[in-house]
Amino acid sequence: CQNAIDDIGHGTAVASIIEKNAPDVEIIPIKIVEQGVNNGASIMIAALNYIYENIDCDIINISAGIVCCDEIESLKKVCERLTRKGIIIISAFDNQEVMSYPAAFECVIGIDGVIGELHLDEYICVKNSVVNYVGEIRDQKVPWLHGQKNQVSGTSFLAPLFTAKIADLLKDKKLSLEEIK
Repeated sequence: CQNAIDDIGHGTAVASIIEKNAPDVEIIPIKIVEQGVNNGASIMIAALNYIYENIDCDIINISAGIVCCDEIESLKKVCERLTRKGIIIISAFDNQEVMSYPAAFECVIGIDGVIGELHLDEYICVKNSVVNYVGEIRDQKVPWLHGQKNQVSGTSFLAPLFTAKIADLLKDKKLSLEEIK
């Protein structure tokens, strides 16, 4: 649901990280989790189709993923359609080191994380892997629900940092997925 009320805090945190690191971007929240429950691929596919048909954007940040799915091909097809339209999709990998989608798709920039191996805002490009970039997972204090702050970490909060970097790159020129990779 577009412009939905965040009822768990995750979306608020993700949006605040993007806004803090790329203050000139317009953020259009699309809710795919209800009361802390990820309803699976069907809601993500519906949200991505909605974006394709109704929203003119340059980047989609997905700080979520699907690890087991009967609808992988449908999810992949909508991601490919969005990429062909010129939209860059950035998605976080699962924190438990299992394959997750859409981050693992070739048409998506998949972000994974490590702890204690990189400098704070450093990313490593990974060649010949489903993972495209690895960054340093760190604790971050971010806005949460009801004006509170919360300490978070994980790939969900690493992907928006990368999204902000890409938004900064796209300020002056349009780049393709391959140019960004």
